[in-house]
Amino acid sequence: MVLKSTRKDIYFDDLEERPVNARHIYLERKLRASISHAYKYAPAAKEMMDKARVKPRDIHSMKSLVRLPIIRRNDLVERQKAQPPYGGFLAIKPEVVERVFIAPGPFYLPPHSAKIEWFARALWAAGFRKSDIVINAFDYNHGTEGMLAHEGLRQCGATVIPAGENNPEAQLPVIRDLKVNGFVGRPSMMMSLITKAEEMGLDFRNSFNLERAWFTSEMLLPEDRKKLEENYGIDTRQAYTVPEAGGAITYECPQKAGFHMSDDYVVEIVDPATGNQLKPGEVGEIVVTPIDNKVWGLIRFGTGAMASYTTERCICGRTAHRLIFKTL
Repeated sequence: MVLKSTRKDIYFDDLEERPVNARHIYLERKLRASISHAYKYAPAAKEMMDKARVKPRDIHSMKSLVRLPIIRRNDLVERQKAQPPYGGFLAIKPEVVERVFIAPGPFYLPPHSAKIEWFARALWAAGFRKSDIVINAFDYNHGTEGMLAHEGLRQCGATVIPAGENNPEAQLPVIRDLKVNGFVGRPSMMMSLITKAEEMGLDFRNSFNLERAWFTSEMLLPEDRKKLEENYGIDTRQAYTVPEAGGAITYECPQKAGFHMSDDYVVEIVDPATGNQLKPGEVGEIVVTPIDNKVWGLIRFGTGAMASYTTERCICGRTAHRLIFKTL
């Protein structure tokens, strides 16, 4: 993989430092192409747009997305039950699908490709590089995080140990023997590892080499972040992932002052009652539309999570707007 950034040590690619106006043009161009593709190839997207009396040409900007309804997870599950297996949202031929994840419901998620760099960009911002040995404590069997974090770490050059969500007691010798310095997984798993180590009489900070940890699927509590960083010397980062939409929507940079929006999505903050877009600083629901994924014809997916956003420039140099989470 060749990184295209002008400062490879800081940014995963040049998208992260793209000028704000250029990013806006880029996102809207990709949005128009994505809407047209979904309308042409995903029957559920066409049905939704026809019902709203909207044609692809009518969605010419991010603001014009308000003409479409918000789709929620229950809608996806019910559609898949009525039109198995994908509910009409698959926008490619079934034989081209690389993999299918199975979520509780059951709910089938096919929009993932090894070529997509959703997780890699977030993991790069967290500091993972070629010299790192990382234990991946996400579940590889159910859910998307295990496989996608694995591929993202490899795109960053790191060595990956696919441990999964196993017994913490079984993972501690692995972390010690292989001199693991990175962890990806849920915050609760990280805290369980520390608790188990201390129950065994080990000094976690001095008995292990962990330097950094990356979390998603659960929000890292401020008190746990403080404990990990101050007591154990572990640098922490987070990402917000939406499996139904395909990946890491937003992620933290070294400043840890909000979550940068990924350029693979159009992210809206809306009034959950009306679907109308809100202004910077106003708290609303996160609604996402994948724009760099020709597999999944999902438009305006309502996550149920609440946040505001800021347009202020981040000290890290990344120019994407940042989400400020209220609850998850």
